[in-house]
Amino acid sequence: MDSTARYLASVYDKLPPDDGRLLLQFAEFLIEKQPRVISAREARRQASVWLVREVGNLLMGGQPEFVPGDQPAWQVPIIVAGRPDQPAGSILVDARSGELLVNESTPGQILSHVQLAVSLSLV
Repeated sequence: MDSTARYLASVYDKLPPDDGRLLLQFAEFLIEKQPRVISAREARRQASVWLVREVGNLLMGGQPEFVPGDQPAWQVPIIVAGRPDQPAGSILVDARSGELLVNESTPGQILSHVQLAVSLSLV
């Protein structure tokens, strides 16, 4: 437990039961109102795991770029193993939930981009 959590626990322990419940309700309110934001590292990990499982084992997520807006997201470039300088598209990862913003046609689209990137590099 970190020092902030220890401090809050000590304050809570000193409060009468009704005040303690009020404090917990307020803390829950603050947590719900505070949007959870995942890190760039977590977004990259989520994308890489999905790519290996759903598309191909020679694909991984590159360095994400934050995309602000009403639905903030991380744009994670798709890297083909051995060709880090030629991204083959990108995947969006919701910055609040960590959910990948993909659909059933996304794997096929990615494979098309990969084939194009690989064929261009052979020319």
